[in-house]
Amino acid sequence: MLGNALKDVEQNYEDACLLFNYFQQIRGVLGEEKTNQEEKTDELDLIYEGIFIEARQRDPKIKLEECKAFLPSKKRSTPEIMGEWCLSCQVRRDLHQK
Repeated sequence: MLGNALKDVEQNYEDACLLFNYFQQIRGVLGEEKTNQEEKTDELDLIYEGIFIEARQRDPKIKLEECKAFLPSKKRSTPEIMGEWCLSCQVRRDLHQK
């Protein structure tokens, strides 16, 4: 019985670990004091690109232009959360193109 309960939450745990690792990567880049803004932006672009690739592998129907910001909720899927994270990268790119 306990084994079944653990299997039910195993994917949630693995998803939380994945998101935590991506968060730590982003945090690490932002916390680098010796790196200039342009280098940080380039590093963040690579991280966000990896996040979105992972999101697309988990949900091939996800499109960046359809991602949106939302309040935290346990009802959101991991690909939705990853898509939201990638919005900041897309918004920054859009602002620089104007």
